[in-house]
Amino acid sequence: MLCKGIRVLLSDFISDPVEASRAYTERNEVEESFRKLKDFTGARRLHISASKTLSGKIFVHFLACSILCMLRHRIHTAEAKGIKLPFDSVPKMLASLSNITQTIFPDGGYFSEIVGKKKELLEGLEIPFPEAEMNIEYEEDIAAEAEENLD
Repeated sequence: MLCKGIRVLLSDFISDPVEASRAYTERNEVEESFRKLKDFTGARRLHISASKTLSGKIFVHFLACSILCMLRHRIHTAEAKGIKLPFDSVPKMLASLSNITQTIFPDGGYFSEIVGKKKELLEGLEIPFPEAEMNIEYEEDIAAEAEENLD
């Protein structure tokens, strides 16, 4: 009896009641999916200033969700092998890795030193250490130099 009753939908845009009900149901499904995505990734609301930024924010959420899935898979794999990880939760693991920085200069870049629990964590999860990038030429730089040479 809890789900029985009458639903009243008011719309100044859709006049067909079946179409209005379908639109309401679809919107509800989208909102529920976003709620689940935000819970899964620990994300905040999707505040956007323009509709153009929506697809970018959704893409970033998708990437975060994918990375989180890969991390959880590596954690479960490590635990199945009996490897003891230095942190007991995903947020603590991510927080410990958040201060790995890269210093970039004209001929390349290098990462901050990874020691202690961070090193144990990366080794336990079988994540390769970031390597220094020296004398790397990027396509954007090559294209910019080619443009300058044409002028």
